[in-house]
Amino acid sequence: MITRRNLLKGTAATGLVAATGAFPMPAIAQGAKIRVGYVSPQSGPLAAFAEADNFILSNFASSEAASQFEIIVKDSQSNPNRAAEVAQDLIVDDEVDLMMVASTPETTNPVTTTAEAEGIPLIS
Repeated sequence: MITRRNLLKGTAATGLVAATGAFPMPAIAQGAKIRVGYVSPQSGPLAAFAEADNFILSNFASSEAASQFEIIVKDSQSNPNRAAEVAQDLIVDDEVDLMMVASTPETTNPVTTTAEAEGIPLIS
């Protein structure tokens, strides 16, 4: 005879087995690293905005998550034309999957425009 208690025990046992991974998990292929292009003004009048970049990137590089990413850093030299140029280089030559940009609108807007035109996601 099935009692409420036996039914709850069976349900709990089934949930426990499922939660502990007794069922095989789908295989996840180990793919290539995600290439991230990062444009910031490391020189020129806006260099103060990028002062902490090396510290942050080195901390990230020592983390476990860094093994899944390749970060390519380019200097915009605080110049809007140079920012657009290095963004284009990252997209075309380095074939980045994602772009990141930091600073002021003078250097972020050209990178944003280039990434949008090329269909590359961008985080600002």
